[in-house]
Amino acid sequence: MIPQAQSQRSLEERLAPKIDQGEYLLVLVLALMLWIAGFVDLFTHTSQEPQVLGLYSWPYFLFILTYSLGFVFLGLLIFPADSLTWFKRGIHFFQTNTLAGLVWFGVSASLILSMFIWERWTSFPLLETSFALLVLLFSTVILIMRPSPGEPLRPFHKGMLFLFGAVISVEAVLQILSFAGILPLPNYEGLFTSYGRVYQAEEGFTNSRMNKFGLYYPEFRLGQDSQRIFLVGDSLVQGLQVSKDELFGVLLDQQLNQNTSDDAIEVLSLGLPGYGPGLYLNTPLYPYTLEPLQPSEIVVFFHLANDFQTISGPGQPIPYFVIDSSGKINVAEQDFARRHDLQHLIIRGFEPINPVQTMASHLFLFGPVDGLIQRLTGRLTRVPMPVLNFEQTRPEQPLGAASFVFSDPPDPRAEASWAVAEAQLDEFFALTAEKGVTMRLVTIPYFPAEFYNSSPNEGWEGRLGSYDLLLPEKRLQAFAQERGIPFLGLGEYL
Repeated sequence: MIPQAQSQRSLEERLAPKIDQGEYLLVLVLALMLWIAGFVDLFTHTSQEPQVLGLYSWPYFLFILTYSLGFVFLGLLIFPADSLTWFKRGIHFFQTNTLAGLVWFGVSASLILSMFIWERWTSFPLLETSFALLVLLFSTVILIMRPSPGEPLRPFHKGMLFLFGAVISVEAVLQILSFAGILPLPNYEGLFTSYGRVYQAEEGFTNSRMNKFGLYYPEFRLGQDSQRIFLVGDSLVQGLQVSKDELFGVLLDQQLNQNTSDDAIEVLSLGLPGYGPGLYLNTPLYPYTLEPLQPSEIVVFFHLANDFQTISGPGQPIPYFVIDSSGKINVAEQDFARRHDLQHLIIRGFEPINPVQTMASHLFLFGPVDGLIQRLTGRLTRVPMPVLNFEQTRPEQPLGAASFVFSDPPDPRAEASWAVAEAQLDEFFALTAEKGVTMRLVTIPYFPAEFYNSSPNEGWEGRLGSYDLLLPEKRLQAFAQERGIPFLGLGEYL
């Protein structure tokens, strides 16, 4: 039986202990909302081998039941009359017990890092976001709330406050400098991350958000009946050094649709970093990147100075390709793992959005953390920006690392690079033909500074000493004509 005095208390009087400690109650209510969001993600997910209720496997069903115990725990902290007292004691325990505090922040850091390593998180984006926000919420509570105001802060607590304060201050300064356009440090974490961020000020200026597919390009319209033309190539198609409105894919789209009212033609761009055709013509990527977007035409842009494989051998930053005894092209055995990691990083933008990776890509201080993850795991967690062939010029190779491809008379080393390039183009052409997609080939020429300083009679014939700057283009033209591939040589056009 409820005592009469207690039964006569008003609702305000009964809620007074909770209202007086409203900041703690608010934390728990927010935690409950996040826990519910994670549960919705789990509950609506179907196992690959459903057994329970035709939806879940037994391990997954048991995990849902275990997760449900979190509601009991949060309920005990929210609803009983003295529950907030226990919550405050818990906060005090982590603030004053060094070992417990280290365990909390260590486990929290491990959980967040797992979201960048364990691919399974991408299947539960709402759960992942909820857990990340829960970690941030309770870590902030432990750092700044004072359930016992009169008690002095312990050295551990002071150290953690100083560390987190310093990190936040440094990040804030870097963000201010980046928006002012004067920060020299680049940030490429957002490449191939849905709505990720890329910043660089080395050449041109870029401080931009990627589109839904993690590509440096405006959002794809993807009209129901549109004719879609994809531009495929490496860093010059990617165009990080110019604004998205100035990308040549955008300008071509505008030109093709200038006399139409319904944007019936859509030009899309899939520019990748400068790894050459070994990455942008990588046929295993096709089912995950291009095929779902249903292109009607694919225009391949081949850079004459950058896209030929140099005779560097395997084990380098750029995967090395070989032709086996049957004439098929494949990556060297030592580079299987690296190509596999690069493939997954590119596909990442075409998978469900990973909110934690998206948010992290906007932070400059996440770059060093990402680098640490790569060193500890031995796996790529972001697409590195390789040194381009034509950035490796020396007096003896004025066209960069692939200068031997332009040599006239021919350099014996060139045949191996030609064979690899033609095999890559052949494999991609066979795939597009099988899919009923038109493939076109366009060359991007390269004229070094010495070319413009040469005599007019020599220079505008496309020669530079013993190098024929249009030799690779002529051979690619013959290759395309032999196979019936529509071809445009921009070197000859210029």
